[in-house]
Amino acid sequence: MSLKSVLFAAAIVATAGAATQANADYYAFGFTGGAAQQLTLNFSGGGSTTISTSILPATGSYSQGWWSDTTFNQASNDNYVTGSLLDGDFRANDFFVFDLSGVTGTVTSATLTLTSGQIFGSPILTLWDVTTSIADLEQQENNPNPVIYNDLGSGILYGGGYALTDTLVDQSLDFALNANAIDAINEALGGQFAIGGTVYVPEPSSMAVLGATLLGFGLYRRRRSGK
Repeated sequence: MSLKSVLFAAAIVATAGAATQANADYYAFGFTGGAAQQLTLNFSGGGSTTISTSILPATGSYSQGWWSDTTFNQASNDNYVTGSLLDGDFRANDFFVFDLSGVTGTVTSATLTLTSGQIFGSPILTLWDVTTSIADLEQQENNPNPVIYNDLGSGILYGGGYALTDTLVDQSLDFALNANAIDAINEALGGQFAIGGTVYVPEPSSMAVLGATLLGFGLYRRRRSGK
């Protein structure tokens, strides 16, 4: 069975379990911020480049952060927590924006590298396209905003099924992006590229199936951070 088929089957199992889950706290990337996150691009013919988010842009806003459908935020916050807390009273999906204005060539693969911060509840991370404009995305003081919140966790899948655990504290995690993301990156060369993220926790039985399937394929790689 191809990896694509395995991911599709595992996603069906996880989604079915998630639909029946009662409200409970779970999140990824808690207490993050204060450092840029990275997108590494590999090109046809060899060579690569790494682009970082901007944590101190002249506008006073940040090119990484979170949007909620329940909670206020501010443009000066570069934390990118995603998940559900306080029995669902706080919900957030995160985003990252990368400036590709000086990048040329044909991208053949890409990796998103994020500092894990703190993780709770063994969530599953999925990555998505973003249709919200970059200007609107970076103005987080307009939270809560259900439209942007939902946009960051739905649409075209850029990567999914990344099983996270609370053992991954303050580590550097690499997430390989899929063909949809590569196509979007190539279209965005010379401009800006945004990616959204959300997490969920399936039922325990579904989690066991998903974890055994996905971790066997090594869908992400972790590296110790220097912190």
